[in-house]
Amino acid sequence: MVLRLASLCALLGGLWLGAPPAVRAADFREELDFGPEFSLGPRVLQALGRALAPGPELTEADEIANPSGWSDALTVDLPVNQSLLTLVPTGVNAFQILTVRVSNLPVPVAGVVLVESKAIDAQLGPSLRRTLSYTTDSVAVDYRVSDFDNDFPEFDATGFDRFELDPFTLPSAALGGAVADFRLEMDRPVPDPKGPKVFERLGATVSVPVELTLSDEIADPENLDGGLLIDVNPDTGQLSITESSNESPQIVRLAVENIALAAANRRIIGVVVLSNGLVDPATSDPTTRTISFADDAVFVEYAVDDVAGGDTFQFQAGGVDRLRLVVPEPAAGIAQLAGALALAVLAVGRRRSR
Repeated sequence: MVLRLASLCALLGGLWLGAPPAVRAADFREELDFGPEFSLGPRVLQALGRALAPGPELTEADEIANPSGWSDALTVDLPVNQSLLTLVPTGVNAFQILTVRVSNLPVPVAGVVLVESKAIDAQLGPSLRRTLSYTTDSVAVDYRVSDFDNDFPEFDATGFDRFELDPFTLPSAALGGAVADFRLEMDRPVPDPKGPKVFERLGATVSVPVELTLSDEIADPENLDGGLLIDVNPDTGQLSITESSNESPQIVRLAVENIALAAANRRIIGVVVLSNGLVDPATSDPTTRTISFADDAVFVEYAVDDVAGGDTFQFQAGGVDRLRLVVPEPAAGIAQLAGALALAVLAVGRRRSR
């Protein structure tokens, strides 16, 4: 009680004295390029330790390299409450590879959801794929084509891409009837780089109790113990990653790819962390979890920060990480999630400004 009272008095004292709020800052970097046949190197924009404030944090004025002489880019805006990441084209130039990364974020990230998708004219690049990745302190958006000879998508100067960070619970369609390829790799390359233990199940229907189990093992050159159980709930879209191993890996990679949803014109627009509990922090060396997703795929990677040094991590007995795949209802699409997201943004702003 005394500590709480002291903290309250300090806070009120700061307000009475007009103490300025702590400055929130992050690192911003963007790389824009064409395929190797056309390029001498990417155009790079970078701003390190840039304070979050009204207006874009990264602009063309932050260019640090442009050996190929490329023009146009995406401005990057992240408000001080770290609620919405907005990417806005500065022109209509074409590109084939574009990566935007925001790192050293001041507030932990627990989810990313696509809100608007209008920055790029994808009709000019049918092989274009957008992948979003995040850790607790970083977010990355990667756009790239697979057909470098024929696809040249252009910016839409009247549009923008927008992503909600750390979203509240949003409506999500059921995944019953969906089919996907499941693959899990566990590896400990130091000191025995023989290759990962692999579990795989292709064309699995999202309806069985557990889509990937220990019986789906197809390779184990390092003789690692156990594995993980992977389950997607068809009613809620919850992805559960459950411990079934006392092994100490260095890298674990999970891929749920080629997700074919039962209803047409539906796609994954977000992945939100519901709970953490798989990795035991008390017995593990520093470990980073990276979550990535595209329209038809979800990837989760756990990796120690120092693989070469022999670091390892351990699973908690009975531990589980739970994520939720955000898929809009067939009739809704992204636009009709805007109302729910607007309320969420207000709530996030109030919570994070405290």
